[in-house]
Amino acid sequence: MSSKSNKNKDEDALIEMMRAQLGSPSRHAVLGMGDDAAILAPPSAGHEILITTDLLVEGTHFKLEWSSPYQAGWKAMAASVSDIAAMGGRPTYAVVSIGVRARNRANFIRGMYDGIKAAAERYRVAVVGGDTVRSDRTVINVTMLGEAATGAAVRRCFAKPGDYIYVTGVCGDSAAGFEILSRKEKKTDIRNEIELIRRHLAPEPVPEAGIAAAASGAAAAMMDLSDGLAIDLPRMMKSSSCGAIVRTGDIPVSKELVRYCRKNEKDPLDFALRGGEDFNLLIAARPALAEILEAAVEGAGVSAHRIGEVTDTAVGIMLQNGDGKLFPYKADSFKHF
Repeated sequence: MSSKSNKNKDEDALIEMMRAQLGSPSRHAVLGMGDDAAILAPPSAGHEILITTDLLVEGTHFKLEWSSPYQAGWKAMAASVSDIAAMGGRPTYAVVSIGVRARNRANFIRGMYDGIKAAAERYRVAVVGGDTVRSDRTVINVTMLGEAATGAAVRRCFAKPGDYIYVTGVCGDSAAGFEILSRKEKKTDIRNEIELIRRHLAPEPVPEAGIAAAASGAAAAMMDLSDGLAIDLPRMMKSSSCGAIVRTGDIPVSKELVRYCRKNEKDPLDFALRGGEDFNLLIAARPALAEILEAAVEGAGVSAHRIGEVTDTAVGIMLQNGDGKLFPYKADSFKHF
């Protein structure tokens, strides 16, 4: 048998394994995985389609020295779910393509698809297709579709001076987890830091919060915090042609992050501002509707924290400390590996 025939046979076997693991689509796909293309029913009446894609590359977005194939698969799905949620949409379908080394065994690939399946079930996403290729490193690409009511998707560009700025959840945990995993000292005791590590390896976006914020009519602008406040807030303000003042004492941080920073003589604010991959929501809301926004988000099971206000562009983006003093906002982005 030729090497090309063997390659085709291996690819067919992988596709069959994927189909067996992921099962039939739970949503109303006319045709799911197994043909040249999936066939999807049009969105329900009064809805628009959202689409996003994320590419995760080994050595850039995850390391298999500390991240299991399951966790890599989960994280790839979670990143796309967060993008759909940040526009107030509900994730619906996904197409997942992976590249793996020739030496990777079937159980490695099976573990990755176990993580993809678990995230798909958690977020009610139907995986309807994908592809597999040989690669010199592991890569995972997720293209995800979602739905939002017609005209209701929340964009980044409609914040106005005077709007209140909110974040959901807490900031900086994923970055701290990344730092812990990156330590060169292999004998470091991490038993008290497991939660920070978990939040980096297996993030859990809450699409219900984005859906609730959009449905409330109170979110003027919204995006996900994938790269951290220090880069994502300037993105929103640039899109809206505005500036902002952020009160450092109001940025929410977890007790686990505070404990870690106290132990290691670090500043929680640095993680909270510059840490990426928390996959929370950044929201601008009209002051008159602020209480409605808070109630909607918290009704979805997520905390909403007001951290500042939108200003005109002359102010730029500034931080305000507890004494009321303003100082420049350094937009250092989250850096992957």
